[in-house]
Order: sequence, then C-alpha cells, then structure tokens
Amino acid sequence: MENSAERPLLQENHTGDIQSTHESNSTAHLISRDPWYQVSFVLITTTNSAYILGYSGIIMVPLGWVAGILGFVAIGFLSLYANLLLASLNQIDGVRHIRYRDITGHIYGQKMYYTTWALQYINLFMVNTGIIILAGQALKAIYTLYSNEGILKLPYCIVITGIICSIFAFGVPHMSALRLWLGVSTLFSLTYIIIAIGLCIKDGQNSPARDYSISGSTTSKVFSTIGAAANLVFSYNSGMLPEIQ
Repeated sequence: MENSAERPLLQENHTGDIQSTHESNSTAHLISRDPWYQVSFVLITTTNSAYILGYSGIIMVPLGWVAGILGFVAIGFLSLYANLLLASLNQIDGVRHIRYRDITGHIYGQKMYYTTWALQYINLFMVNTGIIILAGQALKAIYTLYSNEGILKLPYCIVITGIICSIFAFGVPHMSALRLWLGVSTLFSLTYIIIAIGLCIKDGQNSPARDYSISGSTTSKVFSTIGAAANLVFSYNSGMLPEIQ
C-alpha cells in the first residue's frame, strides 16, 4: 500500500454531501485503495468473531434445535438481502456514502444524519467499554493461573487493557491502517474458536445424556424467545458495512 498521506480521502460538508479530495481532516476513510483480502479480513473479524460461541446459549437454548437452526438459515438469507440493499446505496447520483449516517442523511435529511451519528457513537462507546471490561477479566484470569498472591486486582487489569486499547487506537487511526493486525486478529479468533469447539466436543463425549428440551415457565419462554429472536437479527450483520465498503 502507498503512503496514506498520498491517498485520496473523503471529505463531508455540513449538509452531509461527500466529495473526493486529497487532503482531509474530517475523516480518514479511503476509497478503492485496499486489496480484497484486507477487506475480507475486516468482514470476518466484524461478523464472525469469538462472540459466535455465545450463540448456543443465547439463541439455541431458548429456541431449541429445530427453531434455532431454521432461524439461523432464515436470518442468513434475510441478512444477505438486507446487506445487498445497503451495499447498493454506497453510491447514489455519483456521491459515495461511506457511513451509515451519510446514507440516512441523504435519504431522510439532516436531522436523521445527526440522530444516526449520536446513536452510532453511543453504540461504539458501549461496545468498546464492554470489550475493555472483558479483556480485563481475561487478563485477570490469566494472572490467577500463574499467581495466587492476588496483587493484580480486576480494576487494575481493566485499566491496563484500557490503556493498551487507547495506544492501539492512536496507532491505528483508520481501518486501512490495520493491515497485519487483521490477520493476527483473525488467527487468534480462529484459534480460540477451534480450541473451544474441541473442548466442547470432548466434554460432550464424556458427559451423560442431557435433556435439551426448552425449560421454564410459559412467561420465561416467551421472553427468552423474544430475546433469542433479537439476537438472531444481529448474528449475520456487521455494523460497519458502509465503512468497510
């Protein structure tokens, strides 16, 4: 890849329109400069991350084998159709829309542009906060495997991971700059998923037969089904499709 300072960037004005330019401080998104395999790594890590291991508990358990599998198949086709529609909005009347708020602003006006902007940043804040907390818990778990002194407390671990994430964010200001880190992230995710699946198979073979019927009262089943259906909707979707595209 060439130097990012020499690449054409996108710049947006106050009305939400996008124009091509070579110098811009408003956004670091690039157009048509990254190889296809780098884009594929981004799609893999944003859609099929280690979170998919939790689908068995939050989707399959409330819905059961039949409804759960049929739900995954149906949502897969619906997600493909929805993402194709969204991808078709990437360029309208010769204008490239590189973010969700650009698309909503172009279609629904300036109010929806700023509404989407606010909702996106709230979502990013919540997601990244959760990731930092989870990373801190993982660091604490690793520490307890090798030391029983208890000197490194969980809040310290969360602070450490937060600092590391901040340094990484400053060092990698946009998706195109991820480069090698995408491969590293994909490798770690696949390694974790393969090990977890192997341990689950081993545990299943050594465990007695289990009852997989849906348990709970009628009320709990209803709410669990609603929650599982909501999780199904997001299982095949990425919140960054326009940015990736």
